[in-house]
Amino acid sequence: MNAGETICLRQGTYTNASGWSINSSVDGTSGSPITFRNYPGERATLDTASGTNVNNLTINGDYVRVIGLEITNSSSSPANLDNGQGVSATGTGIKVINCIIHDSTGNGIGVYEPAIDFEAYGNVIYYNGKTPNDGNNYAYALYVQNTGTFTKDFKANALLHNYGPYIVHAYTQGAHLDNLRFYNNASANYTSGGSVWLIGGGDRADNPVIQDNYLYANASRSLDLGGYAGYAGTNNASVTGNWMGGSFNTFAMSTNNVGTNYSNNHIYYDSLINLLKRYRL
Repeated sequence: MNAGETICLRQGTYTNASGWSINSSVDGTSGSPITFRNYPGERATLDTASGTNVNNLTINGDYVRVIGLEITNSSSSPANLDNGQGVSATGTGIKVINCIIHDSTGNGIGVYEPAIDFEAYGNVIYYNGKTPNDGNNYAYALYVQNTGTFTKDFKANALLHNYGPYIVHAYTQGAHLDNLRFYNNASANYTSGGSVWLIGGGDRADNPVIQDNYLYANASRSLDLGGYAGYAGTNNASVTGNWMGGSFNTFAMSTNNVGTNYSNNHIYYDSLINLLKRYRL
């Protein structure tokens, strides 16, 4: 393929038990990305349909756009582990736009340090981590890390009922959490346990932006900024214009955080059912 080309998948289900991969030889440029998308007006599904623990879609090429695809694992006997991700990206300049990502055995989207200048926009991400694992489930809608001056941006995504205790898991023990930005996302989860959004870990999270999001948590915090005692906290975080609600300690902030801008946020404390009744939603 050449930079600037587009492949449109016609309506139907494309099955591969080994998972789908866009390899490192498929490279666009910043001005002429390579695009994989659904044919306009048609629904194209990438389905692993396998009980093995594999990523449904792995993107290793640079400057690749994936638009409008359904990405799933329809297996009725999913693996016992939680590490087969819906979308895994390792290249530079990758964008995942307007996709439906669901029923992966692991995270909906997992992007770590090797993925540079990544963006996820307008995706619906749900039911990931749906495995017969009887122990702790470590699958989230978004599991993200980042290093360097390039940002990772997550905009206008719907993150709904994934099976791990977090929806957004910006966490590390030995990597980095720099320049992660979240705008206009909506999330809700019904699992109990830790906070729904965690920003923090063993490395200080520098310059996170959490702006104009809608967060609801059942029996947990909506946002944990900086993480638990012993975590490194955040530096220069901006938390503005968000709606955060739940039935337990809606917002928590680490004492290790420095330089936080927390302004124009709305905190509510209620059950989701009461909120729906109150506003007739």
